[in-house]
Amino acid sequence: MHCHTMVLLCMIIYVCAILLTSQVKGNQFYEGTEQEQATNTVDPDRKKVHEYFESVSASMLTLFQVVTLENWPDIARMHCKSIVLVVLSNGDHA
Repeated sequence: MHCHTMVLLCMIIYVCAILLTSQVKGNQFYEGTEQEQATNTVDPDRKKVHEYFESVSASMLTLFQVVTLENWPDIARMHCKSIVLVVLSNGDHA
């Protein structure tokens, strides 16, 4: 019974990791613009989001940390800032 639960949890984490990686990887908001990269002025929180979700394996580790409540306040706080920035920057496209 416990084996099925672990398999299901791993599958859910894997699928979510693929989705999150595809959203973050190559997204200029998280990597910073070319000018920000050249002057090294990219917001550190945005860099961390990119580090946490730059690959499927990194995304899986981050999601596992959130599910097991290990280091989740730091991850959640950083993502809340990013979500607010994305909503504010995309709000004028309605």
